[in-house]
Amino acid sequence: MDDFSSEPVKRRAPTRSRPAFRKPPLNVSQGELFPLSLDELVDADDPCRLVVKLVGLLDLSSLESRLSLNGAPSYPLRIMLALEMFSKWDSEFGSRRVEKRCKHDNRYRWICQGLQPDHTTIWRFRRFLGSDMDELLAESVRLGHRMGLQSMGRVSIDGTKIPAAASQWRALRKISEEADEGEVQTEPPEPPEGGDSSEALKRIENSKKKPPKGERLPSKDPDAKTVRSGKGHFIVGYNAQVIVDRDTSLVMSLHTTSQASDSALLEPTLSKYLDAYGVLPCDLLADAGYNTPRNACALEELGIDAVIACPERTPFWRLDARGEVLCPMGHIAPLKDRFTKNGVKVVRYVVAECPECPLKKKCLAKETSLHKTVSVEAGLDIAAWIRLKHLARSDQGKERLQERGKTIEFVFARLKERFGFERLSMWKLEGAHTEIGLFALAMNLAVIARTGLHLAFEVLYAIYSIALAPDTESSSLKPK
Repeated sequence: MDDFSSEPVKRRAPTRSRPAFRKPPLNVSQGELFPLSLDELVDADDPCRLVVKLVGLLDLSSLESRLSLNGAPSYPLRIMLALEMFSKWDSEFGSRRVEKRCKHDNRYRWICQGLQPDHTTIWRFRRFLGSDMDELLAESVRLGHRMGLQSMGRVSIDGTKIPAAASQWRALRKISEEADEGEVQTEPPEPPEGGDSSEALKRIENSKKKPPKGERLPSKDPDAKTVRSGKGHFIVGYNAQVIVDRDTSLVMSLHTTSQASDSALLEPTLSKYLDAYGVLPCDLLADAGYNTPRNACALEELGIDAVIACPERTPFWRLDARGEVLCPMGHIAPLKDRFTKNGVKVVRYVVAECPECPLKKKCLAKETSLHKTVSVEAGLDIAAWIRLKHLARSDQGKERLQERGKTIEFVFARLKERFGFERLSMWKLEGAHTEIGLFALAMNLAVIARTGLHLAFEVLYAIYSIALAPDTESSSLKPK
């Protein structure tokens, strides 16, 4: 018989007459000979250290030039900006919650170096950043280039709808009641209690119904307007136009507006890009919301190689060797008439051979239509628009457009899912632009940190370490 068995020996739990508790290793009231410093309480690889290094490399001269020379000393700019960036990384948005963190969280205490800014100071600092938000965003892009993120001028543009600071359930409930009763209520009803799923589904369905023309959903924000979100719901909020570099995934430019349609926002967003960097992108991708004759002509005049998705599924216009506009059957569409619509001069091209054409049923938009027509704003080259449509429908265009979803759509997903940014907390258009810009700046710093260029960080951090000194004359001044 073997002396050793191959079966594992099971350890029996001890039996006690009463519960046993672990003894705390420390006595909180006992003094220590060598107390721990605040730096030792924060892990060496904690992200808060990286945030402070990144903010230390940013050029904040534009902010320092606006500091007031009057009043008591205030909190250093770099400490406050690092606090804002780390709170975004940590998904802490409310100023009161950040204030509580500065008192009880060692990471926030380490960033603030023992200072404890209250929620009013944090809120005022966010407002103070408003006029320099575009410059800070451009400075983060330049920092990324110094860190080794090389850009080839290839960008993507798109817009996202973000609800304003007002609550939206009241608006959805009001639409539901008006749809059922056919009357307008002056006071919004109280929210349903008990989490009734049928009521929630009802509000979601009725939120897709467009409000009457000239009216907007209820909101206390004076600058917010009724816009349609990406899921088809009508909300009161803002439209944030974002340009993202496809090579580095950095947010290059940001344009916030209350205008619902993306079609008229391409040129203003490119203008902000030009103001920030002095050059325009050489390659641009966009979705079908930007496919208009004006945008096509503007991109061609600016020399930007662009591909804009084409929403059409039926046969559309083409050009002959002389540049004449042809219908799918090859008939020329001559200029028919000129008229004014909504104060804009419009020219219309009409195909006269449509009544006897075999493609009439497939080609015309409505069965009651007699001729195939296309209208554009007077003074625009319709040929540029047609060429842009054919490029989007080609194999080369489809292959290039696949890259758009991996960049701009990924940025929006990270903004709303990773950072949890689903609603604005700052009021009016300036506040909305500032808050969206803060999240864009936080995302850029996260992209730079993700590159893993730690050696370059250490070198540049040592070079710019003097900028982190909290006792400098400029940092002790109080913002207006």
